[in-house]
Amino acid sequence: RPRDCVIKAAISDKNEKATIYTSGKFSTNTTISNEITKNDESYKKIGVIETECLDQILQKHNCPLNFEFLSIDVEGNDYKAICGLSLKKFKPKLICIENYSAQGGIDALINSEIHLFLSSHGYDLIGLTGPSTLYTNLSSK
Repeated sequence: RPRDCVIKAAISDKNEKATIYTSGKFSTNTTISNEITKNDESYKKIGVIETECLDQILQKHNCPLNFEFLSIDVEGNDYKAICGLSLKKFKPKLICIENYSAQGGIDALINSEIHLFLSSHGYDLIGLTGPSTLYTNLSSK
């Protein structure tokens, strides 16, 4: 898939400095989410990083306004990440986003911030596997 673009960045809903944490010396699991770190003492501060919004990243990489697939897996900061994307401007047909509310059952999922945000922008929930939820906007062209 030569046109794929994998971005390594701290994603949020605004540009700001954020503390970055890791759960171990050789862990690949890092986060800027205070929600994850406040209940898990294994996470230790490893530095400060500048966050970026999805809008800026997509513009910087000349992403077309209408594209096929967006995957968001940002270790607990997923709601802030999706809020940093203008779904009036960029229109991915399919979004895969982690939503840990799904662990609480379908009622918790459909009342979650992520689900309510995507629903308000015309996206329908079409799948769920573990914490990953799949949404589509059939009107995206």
